[in-house]
Amino acid sequence: MRGLLSFSVYTHLHIALGAALLTASSFWQWGRPVEGWSLSLAFFACWWIYALHRIYSNRSDKMKAERQAILQKYRAWNWGLLLLLPGVLLYLASQLPFALLKWLFLPALLSLAYVLPIYKGWRLRDIPWLKIFLIAGVWSFVATVLPALELGRPISPYLFFERALFILLITLPFDLRDLEQEAKAGVPTLVSSLGEKRSRYLIAALALVWWGIQAYTAPFFMLLASSICLLLIFVLLSRTHAQQNDFFFSFYWDGLLILYPLLIYLFKNLH
Repeated sequence: MRGLLSFSVYTHLHIALGAALLTASSFWQWGRPVEGWSLSLAFFACWWIYALHRIYSNRSDKMKAERQAILQKYRAWNWGLLLLLPGVLLYLASQLPFALLKWLFLPALLSLAYVLPIYKGWRLRDIPWLKIFLIAGVWSFVATVLPALELGRPISPYLFFERALFILLITLPFDLRDLEQEAKAGVPTLVSSLGEKRSRYLIAALALVWWGIQAYTAPFFMLLASSICLLLIFVLLSRTHAQQNDFFFSFYWDGLLILYPLLIYLFKNLH
């Protein structure tokens, strides 16, 4: 069982599923059936960009020997995804109207520039403090703006901010994991600037702000979903430290991307 879970995590099926479900949660929150192509596009685009990231970062980034060995084990699978998925993405793109495709140009460009060098070996992820905010913004765009555009409904700044804040607070722990490696690479991050202890306080504060926003503005089924996630965030945070094994971060913290939308679906349908 652990081998199957490791396969899902390190071929990034785990996180691609999270991208698809987080996108689907916007439909569920609006009381609309999941329709169109945004769900499939989120799934396969995320899967491909993470495969590209792993292929490139495995040879360019400083990382723990444990993580390096795990990624090397699944390198052939990631190469396969890297080569096969562009055909799927081209088909999905061909199903979208050009007016919608234009909206995808910037997040697609930012995602590629996050992974691949754009100037003298620099990627967007190498720019101090930018990485986590870029991740939060692109993920939230895909999960909230893309389905809104496909449905022809107004873009919700509230929903965009709520999802971006959620992504931000579950991304910060990975900077705790990479604290030593980022320091060796000379890339200042928010976590390295604050230090481990204050970064934990920041994650806890962001989690409370995220929950508090929903306590005042979200429907009850959303509050139930976010309350369970809040408790799990504090449990995970209590066990999060730089020496924790890589699977802990990649499975449990990224697993919140799957759990949160599933809870939204569950409580929406029980409500």
